[in-house]
Amino acid sequence: MTREQAEIIMAFAKNDMEIKAASKQLYMSDANVAYHLSKIQKQMGWNPRKFFDLCYLVGIAEQRLGGESIPERKYSTNCDRK
Repeated sequence: MTREQAEIIMAFAKNDMEIKAASKQLYMSDANVAYHLSKIQKQMGWNPRKFFDLCYLVGIAEQRLGGESIPERKYSTNCDRK
């Protein structure tokens, strides 16, 4: 897996498997991201569009990127409402 492919996998995972959101983060077209995801599937044998396959690919991508992980997202909750 190349560094570019690892960055695409991480962005795709971080953006809840949405190509459009990942493409905005990466400053790429939707078609380009989709092309790279298909290319990764052919090369690696794991389909990044399937959740469990993506989990495996994220582990490989983290190793390739030197241990960088997906930053934690801050979710707003309504737990404090009464």
